[in-house]
Amino acid sequence: MRDLDDIKPERPDQGFQFPGAFEITAIGRAEADLERRVPEILAGLGLNVILGSLRSRPSREGNY
Repeated sequence: MRDLDDIKPERPDQGFQFPGAFEITAIGRAEADLERRVPEILAGLGLNVILGSLRSRPSREGNY
């Protein structure tokens, strides 16, 4: 398998390149436990979360 950093688009106007690494943003209520659920959902689809890449930021009032 090629190193992901070595994969470049064949044409400048080309969209997503597969395989690849893609950033996903999930927004939901604080009690939704997205920090646990999103990686579980992705794993169920056969996708991996890059170790150390998960981050979260609560809303100002802590609701989201």
